[in-house]
Amino acid sequence: MAFGNQYCWSHIIREIKYLADSSIKGVCCYGNRLLKQVRLMFKTIHCRGKIRDVTWYRRMYSHRDMILKVAWQRIPDNTDAINIAERLWNESNGYFHFIVSGVPPTNNLCEQSIRRVVIDRKITQGTRSDWGDRWQERIWSVLSTCAQSGRNVLSFLRESVAALFAKRTFPSLLEKGQKKSKSTKSPDEIA
Repeated sequence: MAFGNQYCWSHIIREIKYLADSSIKGVCCYGNRLLKQVRLMFKTIHCRGKIRDVTWYRRMYSHRDMILKVAWQRIPDNTDAINIAERLWNESNGYFHFIVSGVPPTNNLCEQSIRRVVIDRKITQGTRSDWGDRWQERIWSVLSTCAQSGRNVLSFLRESVAALFAKRTFPSLLEKGQKKSKSTKSPDEIA
């Protein structure tokens, strides 16, 4: 199986909704036609596990073909509409890679895990050294990973410092057997 990049549908859906809300009739109609097909695809995505795999794959490939067809039908003379049509066509493998890869069609989990980092960077204007950049990268990775795995951040940091002074092996963030948390708490809520 060839591996490729999976592009996030959240962003392009936002852009399609922008077209659907346009005051220009042709652009609005185009956006609504495309949005309808994307919604049908996501309805099938949410049926995964409730229908046979063969049926799911058949429907997903049918949705892919229909979305690409609608994207190229009656494109209005509008830069945003043309850009979306070209992106869907030129990057179709990236937008539909989730069908075969098992990767979610949106990267909401990833974006949620870095949201606090982005906000912190905007507020503090970042750091003034490579050392500071590395420290921030590492501490935010620890916070996000602990939040996603349901681990206590302070306990992990305490174990790490104790291992440093005792010259032992550091605890792993990737320990097997850790209970996965379905919590959507942010890293700073868990800390």
